Amino acid sequence: MAAGTPGDGEERYGIYLPFELPIGRELKVEPGGSSIELANTQFTVERLHHRYAIHGGGFLSKLDAEAFLNDLRTSLLWFSLTHRLGLRYPETNSDCTIYEEPNQISPDNKFTSLLTKRGWTASHGDFNADQAVIKPEHLCLTRWETGRVSVRTDLALDRFVSAIAHANQLPNLRGLRDHPRTRLAIEVYASVQFESSDQAQFLVLVAALEATLESQKVSDPVLCAVEAATGAVQELIESMGTEASDPEPIRQFITRLQSLKEASIAQKIRDQIAKNGGELEPWKSSGNLEAHLKDVYSTRSRLLHDGTTDAERIKSGLAFLREFVPAYLVREFNRAASAL
Repeated sequence: MAAGTPGDGEERYGIYLPFELPIGRELKVEPGGSSIELANTQFTVERLHHRYAIHGGGFLSKLDAEAFLNDLRTSLLWFSLTHRLGLRYPETNSDCTIYEEPNQISPDNKFTSLLTKRGWTASHGDFNADQAVIKPEHLCLTRWETGRVSVRTDLALDRFVSAIAHANQLPNLRGLRDHPRTRLAIEVYASVQFESSDQAQFLVLVAALEATLESQKVSDPVLCAVEAATGAVQELIESMGTEASDPEPIRQFITRLQSLKEASIAQKIRDQIAKNGGELEPWKSSGNLEAHLKDVYSTRSRLLHDGTTDAERIKSGLAFLREFVPAYLVREFNRAASAL
């Protein structure tokens, strides 16, 4: 617990934005926080137990504070880009908890002594240290930072050796070199545990599946339709002659038409991954593998198109991908290394 606001003066609003750096990278700040100036306004950069935070400001309205907070997020992205450094922060704002009645602070409580030393006799609310908030600086708000659970799973050496020994006994282990798509997919999958956010993990897992896709032509009727459309566009260019001051856009259109001879990624996923993975349990029994794959690819497209999508779709898609992708890649590995 710490004091999260000054708790004095006229009504005004400040910002609080926590952020995290990769393990092993640290920001040098003074004990208790370093003062900085942004847009002619004073702020503090503080190192907490598990993260850093920028807080302060004396904005006259919540709207002004919110506008600055959104700009600050963008500024942190610029820092991340120019210093080639991973950084993450809350994408959305949370609300401070304001009590219906102020909580009186006992002067005899050692836990709250740091508050009474500031002259506080009551607290008006609180907020969490891992959330971005607009905070009323004139009220007495406490800031709470919870502990962080660290889970470590030890791997037994005999399991490690057993897996390697099994792979070495496959009849055509070196055959994996002749399947670069499978190898790439496994390498992409191996990186997923290093991604910290659900969205990044989701995209990596879908990319691992995409890496396995082979070239696939469309049906003959579609090929005929593409050729006919291409021929019609080419005739149009020839008929325009010198009138076409800039035929390049039309040529680009022809190239796009020609690309329609290749099946779409969504179609390849249905025809290749859904077909090959359909023999795997539990999806073989449920019979809903194609629906799952269609949903996760649709979510992937929406995420990359809009930059965001429904959090529940990411969550449910991850639950499926974390189970299916390794199972599918094990099948592909065996197929390549065992000449199945």
